Amino acid sequence: MIQKKCLCLTALFSLLLASSQALQARAWQVRPAMSLAEIQDVFDRAGDGDKVMFHKGVYDFSAGPFLDVYESVGAIIIRDKTLTVRGVGDVLIKGKDSDLDGSGQAIRGLTAFQVLNPDQTRDVTFENLGFETFMMAIGISRNVTPAVSYPSSRHVTVRDCGFSDIQRNGICVNNPAGNVTIKNNRISAVRFGMYITWNAIEGQQNWQNDGMQVDISDNTIDAGRGGMVVVNGNQVRIVNNAIVGTTTYKWYGIVVEAIKTGAQISSNRIDNVKWGIDLCAAWVNNPPFPSYSEEFRNTKVENNTLTNISITGMWLESGFVNDCLISNNLISLTPWGNYGISSDGHDNRFTDNVISGAGLNAVLLTTCDYSGAGGPFCAAHEEYFAENSVSGFAPGDAHYVLDFNTHDNHVHGICPENATVIDNGSSNEVTCLFAPGGVSLASFRLARISGPEKESGPNRDLRL
Repeated sequence: MIQKKCLCLTALFSLLLASSQALQARAWQVRPAMSLAEIQDVFDRAGDGDKVMFHKGVYDFSAGPFLDVYESVGAIIIRDKTLTVRGVGDVLIKGKDSDLDGSGQAIRGLTAFQVLNPDQTRDVTFENLGFETFMMAIGISRNVTPAVSYPSSRHVTVRDCGFSDIQRNGICVNNPAGNVTIKNNRISAVRFGMYITWNAIEGQQNWQNDGMQVDISDNTIDAGRGGMVVVNGNQVRIVNNAIVGTTTYKWYGIVVEAIKTGAQISSNRIDNVKWGIDLCAAWVNNPPFPSYSEEFRNTKVENNTLTNISITGMWLESGFVNDCLISNNLISLTPWGNYGISSDGHDNRFTDNVISGAGLNAVLLTTCDYSGAGGPFCAAHEEYFAENSVSGFAPGDAHYVLDFNTHDNHVHGICPENATVIDNGSSNEVTCLFAPGGVSLASFRLARISGPEKESGPNRDLRL
């Protein structure tokens, strides 16, 4: 009986403590007439777990520090506290133009919010805010130098926000300890929509913690350079995003480099970019840190629609990508596009994809040498293709091309399609595919060897 009373008292004490903490949480009010210094004072005085409410109106952040991209300073700094920053009504936070390099990327400028929490014990949430004309809108522990990055907060959430005229990244998150949730944001006229990374800390390769996840879903992104980059995440979910490339100097829709547990990339719509979805192991060597070659596996890429792709729709690169499923995707290339699907990986399954266009090949299984960048020499092997529909492409080329050194792949066409194949590899199993009409295998091989080099991918150093 005494033990039961003690348990009841403990439960009551826990309930009272939780209620007390909830009552202590405070909502701080911010209004457009306040100066930047007054707004920073609100953030400094706010307690752990409080809310900072931005009321309807336009906020001028242009007096904030105008600094190099790698300096961890924002117009407003949130330091070592859990906060929710929320807009009430239509809120627009305005900065000023950045200094740009020759490619149009900001190298000095203004960041709206910077979050600093090196012990990774605090959470930050941004909701219903609008940002316009910044180098970067939301930064979570930026790089201090191009070669060194430090820990940031615990959980990070950005939802229902708008971003426009951002000259580097809309959202940049470095090395959080917990979950990253980016949902239902409207991101337009930006260079990169978002950059989420767990990268080297003082020479040691870093990963998102076990049990944590990345959820990027229901966002609309119109980006000049690329939609999103995720590096070294744990469990990654990228679902139902709409990404459109808006300039001629465009790169990627979605880049995922190295996955610790697995990823789901599904139901995304990507239009007018060079590379639609890129899956890559983290093989890049960044001196003075050692090379690292982290594998990439257990990822499902399903039900995505990729249109107006001018180089490659699905790109599995680095030689380490394996045990992934690429299924039920619609891929359409422009007349100058190269490949619907390209892979130098192994043991991946490609099924029920629909690939069309007037580019070079629907599928390229290839050989690549990454040794100069800390990676391997590799060739596609044990890749499995079945029930993929292909149409169009260059009449003198082939729908499927298996490069030199590729081996032991299983490539099965749909018999009634009469799709074509060039197999320059060894021990590949090929069924229901036919040689290109009117072009001998010897002549085709000679043309590929003596012709112009294939367009290579961009510089893999995507640190921003």
